[in-house]
Amino acid sequence: MDNAVDDYLAAQPPAERKLLEGLRKAILAAEPEVEEVIRWGVPAFRYRGKLLFGIGTAKHHMAMYVPYGRILSKHAESLKNFDVSSKAVRFTLERPMPARMAVKLLKARLAEIARADNPFLD
Repeated sequence: MDNAVDDYLAAQPPAERKLLEGLRKAILAAEPEVEEVIRWGVPAFRYRGKLLFGIGTAKHHMAMYVPYGRILSKHAESLKNFDVSSKAVRFTLERPMPARMAVKLLKARLAEIARADNPFLD
């Protein structure tokens, strides 16, 4: 493995790794300018220097961490089948986050950044 994101994913159990790698692939395909970094101890995605969100594992779930912006509250109806807080969407192998949902949230976060209506852009 040649980067920290690859190292993080390689350390995960196979099923969780496969799910996170699928999300990663969908996110990177949806916006070519997105770059990967490690932030908050998990793989995160940045666009033109602005943090979008991170994805990672915990003991009993996986999550998309969205510390900035309001996309989770704005997409509450779409996320109703997941455990959602103000800063994270938690999901499991039994109830995985579909790649299309990750891309939808990516596009919403990119739009938020473009509008510059978010003071916490990093």
